[in-house]
Amino acid sequence: MSGKSALPSTPCVEHTQKSSPRYARCTRNGRQVALHVAVWEEAHGPKPDGWHVDHLCFNPRCIRLDHLEAVPAIENVRRQRNVKLDTATVAKIRAEYAALPRAAVRVRKGARLALAQKYHIDPRWLHKIVTEEAWRG
Repeated sequence: MSGKSALPSTPCVEHTQKSSPRYARCTRNGRQVALHVAVWEEAHGPKPDGWHVDHLCFNPRCIRLDHLEAVPAIENVRRQRNVKLDTATVAKIRAEYAALPRAAVRVRKGARLALAQKYHIDPRWLHKIVTEEAWRG
């Protein structure tokens, strides 16, 4: 179950819940859980205590089963911190962000999410990188 798999080659299947831009919620066995966790548990049974269901695709809206993997909490954190950016990559991210379409909000959100996925960064960090809250210079 652990041991980082390669990025999935199949497309993501995103939840359509309007109330949550990231992790959709549902009720499972009388408790509120993230929808991606419920999908994984439906296929594999309850996840072990202290484990997280990780998105191999880096897309928090994805609920595609083959993009999900249960891992110990420490592995989930380790994977997040393994993403290393260098100055050249940050420059590429900023340039690609600047070139994103200025179209409708929905199109722009999708383009931002795709850019974050491409560089394996949390979408929340994309804004921080572009506005120089993170990675100044």
